[in-house]
Amino acid sequence: MLERLTLNISDVQEWIEKVKGPAAPPDAITTSRYFDHPLQRGDPLLLLAVFIVLILKLLGQVPRTTCNFALQMLKVLLDTALRQGTRSLSYREEQILDHFPRDIRGVRKAFDLEAVVIVYATCPSCCCTYAPSYQDDIPVYPSRCQHRSSPRSKPCNSRLTTTRVLDGESVRSPIRPFVIQDFHAFVGGLISRPGMEEILRQGKAIRDRYNLCDITDGSAVADMQGPDGKPFADAAEGELRLLWALSVDWFNPYLNKIAGLSISTGSMAMSCLYLPPSMRYKTDNLYLAGIIPGPKEPKLERTNHFLRPLVDQLLVSWERGIWYNRTYDYPRGRRVRSALALVITDLPGSRKVGGLASHSAGCFCSQCHLKKQSINNIDMTTWKMKTAEEILEAAVRWHDADTQEERKHIFKEFGVRWSELNRLPYWDPIRRIVIDGMHNIFLGVTQFHSRKVIGMDVPIGDCEDAGNSRKIKENDLISLRCLLLKDPEPRLLLRFNKVTLGHMCGELSFWLPRPVHEMKKSVLADVLTRRTGYTQTHATIAVWIRPSASATDRAPLTSTPDTAELAPQTLIGEAYTAECAAEHAATAKLADRQDEVDSLSIRAFRK
Repeated sequence: MLERLTLNISDVQEWIEKVKGPAAPPDAITTSRYFDHPLQRGDPLLLLAVFIVLILKLLGQVPRTTCNFALQMLKVLLDTALRQGTRSLSYREEQILDHFPRDIRGVRKAFDLEAVVIVYATCPSCCCTYAPSYQDDIPVYPSRCQHRSSPRSKPCNSRLTTTRVLDGESVRSPIRPFVIQDFHAFVGGLISRPGMEEILRQGKAIRDRYNLCDITDGSAVADMQGPDGKPFADAAEGELRLLWALSVDWFNPYLNKIAGLSISTGSMAMSCLYLPPSMRYKTDNLYLAGIIPGPKEPKLERTNHFLRPLVDQLLVSWERGIWYNRTYDYPRGRRVRSALALVITDLPGSRKVGGLASHSAGCFCSQCHLKKQSINNIDMTTWKMKTAEEILEAAVRWHDADTQEERKHIFKEFGVRWSELNRLPYWDPIRRIVIDGMHNIFLGVTQFHSRKVIGMDVPIGDCEDAGNSRKIKENDLISLRCLLLKDPEPRLLLRFNKVTLGHMCGELSFWLPRPVHEMKKSVLADVLTRRTGYTQTHATIAVWIRPSASATDRAPLTSTPDTAELAPQTLIGEAYTAECAAEHAATAKLADRQDEVDSLSIRAFRK
């Protein structure tokens, strides 16, 4: 009888453990605030009044002082309305007026709208970031930067903090703060919404590999393996796995509206690839990791300092996952594991984030070993492709180099620097960096093929507006035409403005890779001096005028006149006389030969 009772007790205990679910680890993320909010038990009249002001602040961008005034007026309005007549206030009404907020910041805190963030101290000199340590819930930062650019370099030693007054006490706060949102807390809020877990489960379902509808159907995402060596989408029972795409870009927060003020601020945001495209880029579903402080972009490898806190969180989520004590579909909690599948950005941003050389460097290509001196090699069979192992090995060598000179030598040879993304065990710097469609297609490939290959671009002479026309002086054009007969050095053409040089390229039908306003004056001068001279026919028309013609009536000659009927025109201190006619034959042959070369080059390029 006793043994039977003992067995029944053990069965009951086992059943209780199943109902309770697995024990939560000590570092579990608590999501109870999303399911049991204190305002759910608040007075509806009070909630409605403060909610009106909160909407004005969030959606109307009303200043804080104005919102505080609106709160005070609403309190007066409620007090007046409740005291109508001779009736006295009830206990409930007195509680409403006593607890009516006075500051909009308290309302935001009560509605729990603020994200969970960590404020890092950023070095103003080297951009190194420092996480705070806490003493009595007060963040404490080091006073000086101890970062070394290389193992043998001296510490930066720049000041990190300054003294400020907080609640009547003197505290040290960062001079240049960097605020990053807690990734694990954001995921906890995401999976606490009704129906979100089911949407994420359907998003990672394996579809037909021959029917490509979304970026998740591509091989770089679909073939990604988890820490157990199996496909990442094949998670254990009860575990949720998420794939993310990181976007890093810089912008001017003032929208270029303030004259002379140029500030560059960066944003780091991630989108969940398992959400459908219609929901993926909504504000509520985007994880804003942080805002990289300005006023300028961090140089070269200094971007790693801002990526490091994000990579630290991704490593924890990948290696052991994050346990959430409650989600909408799993009241007993579940484990979530996340991974960074892609980096989607523009070309300069991709090279900076990935630790790769710029597109204008010697090792300009991130996919093959082709050097800049061989950029005209279009034989793809001779291109030796890079591998992820080669790039990661070179990045580690760069990271472990003792001096800056050694790092420069490694970068010149391989075109690779260290990137914090290389710490991710699944990172592939070749397959997982994607150039976004706006820059790559609409502003890049499509524009180039339409304007340059197909020839849909507007000729230079046709697109000059009245402002550019006023910048072209007739004497400058005449002088430039005659100067080109002398086969001058490019530096001699730099005295003319860019519009005049571009106009001359249009007259000579020289093909330019970009519009004139996007090119440097030195490049235009190089094009004019190295491509060809100028034909004598045009030079004669431009330089010689009839003696009877006035300064405002210079009709061009339709044929070469007798030299006795012409008078030389002195231009910029130089007299060009009959020597122009002596160079007619040689220059005309040179121009004809160059025109043939130009036409053949353009036809070959379009093919």
